[in-house]
Amino acid sequence: MFGSSVPGPSADGGWWAAYGRVVDESTRRIRDVTEHEPVTWAARAERAGSRHVARTATAVSSPVDGPEAHRT
Repeated sequence: MFGSSVPGPSADGGWWAAYGRVVDESTRRIRDVTEHEPVTWAARAERAGSRHVARTATAVSSPVDGPEAHRT
């Protein structure tokens, strides 16, 4: 016996309709052949009202020899 997904009690709206909108939007985006600019971290930050800054790393040395070394 084959089963298929059928609308649940919220077929008139609710979760089933929201799921359908997500599928429709995903399908539309997959079929869209328009060239888009690549999304950058700076663009995402600006869209969120922030600004992107460069990150840096600092080398750290921790002279801990074992689990109890922090007590000395």
